[in-house]
This record gives sequence, C-alpha cells and structure tokens, in this order.
Amino acid sequence: MRKALILILSAAALLAAMIPGSEASSAPPMLMAYSVPGSPFRIAVEAPGHVWFTLPAQNAIGNLVVASSGAYEVNIYQIPTANSQPYDIAYNADAVWVTERTGNKIARFEPLTHQWTEYAILTADSQPTGLIALAGQPVQIWFVERAGNKLGRCSVDDALTGVFDEFPLPAGSQFANAEMEDVAATSSNAVWFTLPGVGLIGRFNLSLWGTPQAFDFLNPRNYPWLYPGKILRPWQIKLDGKGLPWFTEPGTNQLIRYIPNTTTSFQPYPLPTSDSGPDGLDVTQINATTDELVVWYTAHSANRVGRLHKSGYDSSIGELILSGSTPTDIAVDTESCAWIAAGGTSRVMRWCAPYFQRIYLPLTLKG
Repeated sequence: MRKALILILSAAALLAAMIPGSEASSAPPMLMAYSVPGSPFRIAVEAPGHVWFTLPAQNAIGNLVVASSGAYEVNIYQIPTANSQPYDIAYNADAVWVTERTGNKIARFEPLTHQWTEYAILTADSQPTGLIALAGQPVQIWFVERAGNKLGRCSVDDALTGVFDEFPLPAGSQFANAEMEDVAATSSNAVWFTLPGVGLIGRFNLSLWGTPQAFDFLNPRNYPWLYPGKILRPWQIKLDGKGLPWFTEPGTNQLIRYIPNTTTSFQPYPLPTSDSGPDGLDVTQINATTDELVVWYTAHSANRVGRLHKSGYDSSIGELILSGSTPTDIAVDTESCAWIAAGGTSRVMRWCAPYFQRIYLPLTLKG
C-alpha cells in the first residue's frame, strides 16, 4: 500500500527574515525573495542563480541574476510587438523563447546581443500558450494554440529562419473547445499536451503524422464517481526521467501521473490543502531504477508551494505557505533549488534545501 506523509509549514516569518538586505544567517537560506518590477507569470531556468520570467501586464520578460554573495540584478526587456501578452517562456539553445498569446507570435531573445526575432504563427489569433524548446539542428519550438485548436512547431535554423508546421486536432465536436494549455516533450515522437476544455491529455507522434495514430488522447476520468461534481481540467504538464507525464489537475486538487499498462493508467496524488488551485509544476528524477523523484508545484489559490517526494510506493508531501504570493509557476535548477513566480508579491522566490524547517515548541508539564 502506498504510504503518504503530509507536512505543511508557514513561511511568512521565515520569508520576512530572509529577504535580501535583511540580517544575514550563518546557514544557507532556504527561502529567498527578490523584488521584480511587475507580476511574473511563467519562469524558466538558464543556470543556478540565473532565471527568466514573463511579465504579461508589462509586455516584457525579465531576467534575474543572483551572485554567490547574495547580490542580485534584475533586467527587463520589452517585447517588440505591443500588447502581445507574453505567456510561457523557455531557455534552450543559448536563447530565450516566448509565446506571445495576443501577439500571435513565437519570439526568440538573444541574451548576449539583446536582439529579438519574432515569428508570426500561420493561424491568425491562435492564442499560443505553452511551449517547449528542443535543442538541435534546427531548434524545434513546440507550442499549443488555445484558440487555433492546433499543436504547432516552429523550426529555427542557424540563420534564424523560422518554418512553421501546424497539426490540427482531429475533426469533431469532441475537440471543438479543447482550450489547449501546455506542452511537454523530449523528442518530436512523443509530444504531450493538455486539453483542459475537454478534460484530456494528448500525445502526438510526428513520425505518424498523416495517419489516425498520430494523435492519442487519454482520459484521466477512469472512475468519475471518485470526483462527484468535479470538472477535470488538466493544466501544466511535465515529463519525468522515464518520459511519463505528470500534470496538475485544479478541479480535483491533485497531481496526476500517467502510468501505462496498469489497471487505471493514472495515479493521483491528492494535495493536503482543499481547493488549492495547483498550477505550475516541475519534475526532478533522482533514480529511475527505484522510481525516486521529486515533483514541485505551485498552488496559487492557497498561496502555497509544495514538494512531493516519491520513492517506490511511498510518497510524502510538504507545503510552504507564502502569504499573498499567488504563485503561478515553478522551475528547478541543477542544484535542486526551485524558482517560483510569485506575481501576487511582485517577486521571484528561490527555495533550496532543507526546504522545510521543523519548529519545536516548548513543552509544559503540570504535576
């Protein structure tokens, strides 16, 4: 039987004590907060101490660089297209890649020269949301079109020429309002995406394009009676070290993993705080043989971030309360520090080991 341990701690006092500029601690700080001029929405890691994030309301992206001394610098770069509402962001192939949801473009930003290159999507008003960047020759940017109802790919060569391919969802009323949100991939033969409008996740295989098998749709609602009155809307999606997708499921307040060739095909992990609004997530595979991994997530409605540690059949969940933060995204660097887009407080936060600090209260005995 799977065992679960749940730990919830408040980080309010801890956060106040660890904001840069406050009194230094002799131990490495577990939680740091960095003020940014706007409300960060999605976040991507370039390297430890170096992250990028979108600022939709400011029509810009931001870059946060934190030195080993604790000093930090924030730079803001405006999107060339006005009112483009930058949505998702990724760093790969020495560049930053952004979806412009209302600008209807894929944008490339060159950090060394500060130069932008924008690529207009073939379908007008497609509303691109999630994206993933796969390095190679050419670089492949996979993205989903919320309004266009298509999976898209922008292939960018060394000359920065972009070529688009679009893959419409199968015809039929079932997918008419799919509202595609996010995408994950390690290769073009297994591109995963979420369809919150119809409660499904999907998988696309480019090598099978032109055949009925190119798209495969999976339904997490194997046992709908477990969630009476709940609407399943799979949201963000990431792949673990085995190539299996994990996704946040706000309607049922769970993290869910797809496990093929099992009785139900899906393994849910209920979150400890009800109606918490799980949104962003990231997955760190520790040991594929023992199936040990960590899933990081944000719960924007509950102002929390969490960490699910899974090893074999056992799992434990810990959460931190970040008052007023409304965290929407999380990304983990190679040093196992999680970076959090906390738009409610106009901050980017860094969450490092030991992740949680136990508080021991005095015990009073009466004779």
